Amino acid sequence: MSKEPKKMKLYLNLLLIVGMLMVMSTFTENSGGAYAGFGCPFDQYRCHQHCQTIGRRGGYCGNSFKTTCICYRN
Repeated sequence: MSKEPKKMKLYLNLLLIVGMLMVMSTFTENSGGAYAGFGCPFDQYRCHQHCQTIGRRGGYCGNSFKTTCICYRN
């Protein structure tokens, strides 16, 4: 038997795990003013507006792949 199918399965499993970790990291919320979604990564203005509605000065899309709305402090 060839080792190629085993290597392919290993790479696919690693890719799946990394992908799951990236997805999980985009759905977390922290107290530092960063929120998942709210227009990111495609509508940075929506993120900015969201941050203003919660009393912050503004916001921008940041983090990996710009998927997290990060609000400026006052």
